[in-house]
Amino acid sequence: MIYSDNDFILGMQQGFVDCAEWYEGETIIEYDEFTSYQNGNGFSSEATQQIDDIVKEFYEANKALLIESELTPEQCGHDLFLTANGHGAGFWDRGIDEIGDKLTEACQKYNFHIYANDSGLLEIE
Repeated sequence: MIYSDNDFILGMQQGFVDCAEWYEGETIIEYDEFTSYQNGNGFSSEATQQIDDIVKEFYEANKALLIESELTPEQCGHDLFLTANGHGAGFWDRGIDEIGDKLTEACQKYNFHIYANDSGLLEIE
């Protein structure tokens, strides 16, 4: 399937959030064509902006590899979260060989700590 840059980024953001909230034991409402990704999830607005920036930066720096991997945008967002945090799964174990290795290497500059603030919203640092 061919995605626009915006659709790929939105899918990656959703995959990242799904994975992070699953990891933290939270639930979310998926984005749709009528609401922005920033609505309907358990993250604070500041954390949502951080996630948006992280995913966009990663996508722009690794677009060719992400597309060549033939993973869905959601899988890419999921793997970004897992690989960056060393969870024992991610890009490197998808069976995409050198592409997975390169994407894994690109994740090394990231590490995410997710926690609930006093209002119960998730934050990222």
